[in-house]
Amino acid sequence: MSADTNLILQRTYKLWKADLEQGNPNSPMLGPPLLLNVHEDYERAACKILVIGQETFGWQWTQKLRENNPEYPEDWPFADISSWEDFVSQDASVDSLCWAYEQFAFGIRQPQTHRSPFWSAFREIGAWPDTGLMWSNLVRSDYENGSILAAPLQVQNFLRAEEGDLLLKEIAVLKPDVCIFFTGPNYDHFIDGKWPGCTKSAISDHSEYQLARLSHQNLPIHSYRLYHPAYLRRSRQWHFIDLLKDQVIK
Repeated sequence: MSADTNLILQRTYKLWKADLEQGNPNSPMLGPPLLLNVHEDYERAACKILVIGQETFGWQWTQKLRENNPEYPEDWPFADISSWEDFVSQDASVDSLCWAYEQFAFGIRQPQTHRSPFWSAFREIGAWPDTGLMWSNLVRSDYENGSILAAPLQVQNFLRAEEGDLLLKEIAVLKPDVCIFFTGPNYDHFIDGKWPGCTKSAISDHSEYQLARLSHQNLPIHSYRLYHPAYLRRSRQWHFIDLLKDQVIK
């Protein structure tokens, strides 16, 4: 059941946090890390799918939660957490960010976020037969509420070192049948760093940059990387989600 899975996840996060460095000059501009909270729909599903995005674009949680987002049912019950440094320094930060993930509810309580291409694609995948979805990110934190690719190289290297194998541990706990990386080729070096030797092969007669099957012993057999949904929408290539469905749903 999800209660047991969440205890394992929280224990994993707390062990990971205990090894993080406090007060590093590279960390103030990084947002708090994304931490997961599993729901029972995922665990009961015949086909468990982990959708992996790039990074959060703003993941601050403060006492102004309901003032800024009235659709949230509860006030933020923890100390404000607005940065990586807040996460490292606060005693209850793992509990608070797992609670935040649950309350976020895949964007449903933030209308503008809910309408975004990423969450539109997420919901479309969630409508596939007998599926249960979870969401994680390839990169744990954003940089100044935006892409980690905009960060100085030393900040990127700091974050890569601090993240370590946390995503791999999440996958080991969640045991997805399918991993979908909505990360695009610009983030492939993060995939290569986490799964050394991972191979990418094009699906059908398309370029691997559009839709690639990922092969690695520490990934499910059904693991795929395609462009981020924002690009799919801009470039009018949304049909790649249907092509992905053909690979997953037989």
